[in-house]
Amino acid sequence: MKRMLFAGVCVAATLSGTAAAQDATAPDQEDAEKVEDVVVVVATGLSSASSTTKTDSPIIESPQSISVISREEIDLRAASTIADALSYSAGVQAEPSGIDSRTDEISVRGFGAGGFSSNSNFVDGLRLPAGGQWTRFGFDPYGLQQIEVLKGPSSVLYGQAAPGGIVNIVSKRPTEAKQFNAQIQTTGYTDLENWTWQAAADGSGALTDDGKLLGRLVGLVRYGDTAINDVENGRYYISPSLTWAPTDDTRWTFLGQYQRDEGGATFQFLPSVGSYESTNGGYIDNDENIGEPDWNTFDRNQLLLGSFFEHDFSDKLTLRNNLRYTHVETLYRVGVLAGGTVTNCSVFTDPDENAACIPGQTIRRRAVQGDGESDGFAVDTQLQYKVMTGQAEHTLLGGIDYFHTEWECSAPQGWS
Repeated sequence: MKRMLFAGVCVAATLSGTAAAQDATAPDQEDAEKVEDVVVVVATGLSSASSTTKTDSPIIESPQSISVISREEIDLRAASTIADALSYSAGVQAEPSGIDSRTDEISVRGFGAGGFSSNSNFVDGLRLPAGGQWTRFGFDPYGLQQIEVLKGPSSVLYGQAAPGGIVNIVSKRPTEAKQFNAQIQTTGYTDLENWTWQAAADGSGALTDDGKLLGRLVGLVRYGDTAINDVENGRYYISPSLTWAPTDDTRWTFLGQYQRDEGGATFQFLPSVGSYESTNGGYIDNDENIGEPDWNTFDRNQLLLGSFFEHDFSDKLTLRNNLRYTHVETLYRVGVLAGGTVTNCSVFTDPDENAACIPGQTIRRRAVQGDGESDGFAVDTQLQYKVMTGQAEHTLLGGIDYFHTEWECSAPQGWS
């Protein structure tokens, strides 16, 4: 796959020089002509990851390794998927099996931490329903404030989770300062033969003069080609949110997200022989569609409704209660490889099929269809207390969480 992004880069340089002359220049004149070099250092990053650590302690005080991909970094990388945003994070492997429009497959320190390989998918600190193969969630980076990677075992905070770590994505929420962002973006794939287009807008600010009610609305529309030939994808996303702060000690945020994905699936299940190793027919192109374009379908509707409450009883004691309802329904149809490699034609017993088969240049395919839906409910209540022992300050955290999910799906299959 070849993917090309267009971005403008502005580079500023300061040049200093001296004029050569036969006569010696006076010292004071040299000082006047001397130009001091100015070095500007720009850094991105955040010092806290409260959704992941479940406390307001700085990352530097955490005993675990935590990577945070900020909103600024997501924009700088022009990331269109969660996997794109995580591709530069140490210890994280994004899309280990190739691009997949159905979900973001992520591994942390060798263990699955998202997508099909893991049931430990987290949004805003709450676990997502695992469901079945056909009821996975997908999220757009434009609707996120940051992405947090907690590396290493984290069962103390999250219960059953992969030992390599977890990935927690954090949704955009209302801000006190007024802000508005709108963009139009295009991406070209496979030698600029396939194009996709995106329009998005994000507005936030206070809704009342006293600043006690804040609001935010995020929306996105994307449609076009993908890195796989004859596969188109569309996405429609909207996320309204409100934050109510009746007092300086109380904050209550209500967050909704709806996303509609439609088009086809990009995962191709390519054989190893023909991809990594050549056959007598050469190599299969990375953008080759081995399925049937008219059959290839991936449609998904997903809904998230959440409530995030926080109250400070004092500067030492804080109560938090987070809860969320989720719903997803999908339809998936694709033609994929049947077996792990190209065939030697011995699998075809029918004379007509065998006559059409070319050894080393023919693959056997099967048709897959899956549809299903899933509903989930998650709640997490936490109590944080800060205490001093001598010159040392400690942050103590206790809590309880509950998670429930129901799902159903069907998956008939056929061969071709």
